[in-house]
Amino acid sequence: MNFSAVGNALRAALVISTLLAPMTGFAAECVLKKTAEIPIREWGRFLIFDAMVDHHPIKAAFGNGQRVAEITPDLAALLGVAPGSSSPPFSRGAVSLNTLQVDNQSIRDFDAEVLTDDPPPLPQGVQLRVGPEVFGNLDLEIDLSRHRLALFQSDHCPGQVVYWAKQWFEMPYHVLADGAPAVEVEVNGSTVTAGLMLAYPYTNITAAKAWAVGAEKTSKRNYILDRLALDGVTLRHLNVRSLEIQELEGNGNISRADARQYGLADLMIGRNNLEKLHIFISRKDHTVYFTLASPD
Repeated sequence: MNFSAVGNALRAALVISTLLAPMTGFAAECVLKKTAEIPIREWGRFLIFDAMVDHHPIKAAFGNGQRVAEITPDLAALLGVAPGSSSPPFSRGAVSLNTLQVDNQSIRDFDAEVLTDDPPPLPQGVQLRVGPEVFGNLDLEIDLSRHRLALFQSDHCPGQVVYWAKQWFEMPYHVLADGAPAVEVEVNGSTVTAGLMLAYPYTNITAAKAWAVGAEKTSKRNYILDRLALDGVTLRHLNVRSLEIQELEGNGNISRADARQYGLADLMIGRNNLEKLHIFISRKDHTVYFTLASPD
């Protein structure tokens, strides 16, 4: 027997197994892990989903990218929590909650502001308002054309998130002051910062920016944008509305300076146009991946 040949074969096998071991581990880390599938529905101008707070079933709404959740006084009373039980930087109107459960995903030890409006600015029966920031470091898939959202763990390989298509587009994003993701888009040939707003039923633009990009005004509050480009995807002939402070605090048209004061962007892409896209927001990559929504 050629012992030298056998030794060489064993050494080769050892090298191959050593190389394969980390590759196998790396492949396991690349698996996209879904933690929640969230059916959503329109309720007036709100986007509603089912959840549980401290084991109590509730209806919740998506807000404008809030970093802090908001609950109604009746839910605070039901849960037996009192304002002032949270630590700074939250105000005396904040409470600490143990668990927000959405499908198989639990968000633990989070704070919420108790809404003081009478009545609360939510549909009857809705007791909680949250934004994407409440879900911490989880990735978010948005598929409004199929009336669904999904949450994923963020410990995946960079870029390996678009499981529904072979080709996709991607853009870096940053976070607005109110927690909403924003990207740089092209509107009628001009670069514009655009927030991706699940809470907005319609796309809104400040009057100053509408004038700057040459938007066609069709009525007191309505404009038409001829072209909005996101990387390789172009949306045409978009109906948009003039963003007003009235929607925030009840008076007048919102200016560009006011928009910045409220942590908003000049253009806020609402659900009427987000539904044309299938989106994956990867917090690990600080990137928005997207395709056109499937026609079915």
